[in-house]
Amino acid sequence: MLEQLDQIERIEQKISKLLGKIKHIQKENELLVKESRVKQELITDLKQKNEQLEMKLNLRVASNATQDEASKVALEKRLSEYIKEIDRCIALLGDQD
Repeated sequence: MLEQLDQIERIEQKISKLLGKIKHIQKENELLVKESRVKQELITDLKQKNEQLEMKLNLRVASNATQDEASKVALEKRLSEYIKEIDRCIALLGDQD
């Protein structure tokens, strides 16, 4: 009889540990879901900024048609670098999910 009580006690302890682990995992999951939402919002914002920069680039290129070629090339290069940097940030955030 004593052996059965000991066995029941060990089972209860294991169940208690499992319940604790489940609670911990649930909290961790909630944090990861929140983090994922924040990163998705950041990705969306960066995509919008990227689109805005592309539109600005197109407008500048069109409006600066009369500027000298060297100025246009320098401006296009600088804006392209900005766009690439934003794309890299988006890719990095996407890899973290």
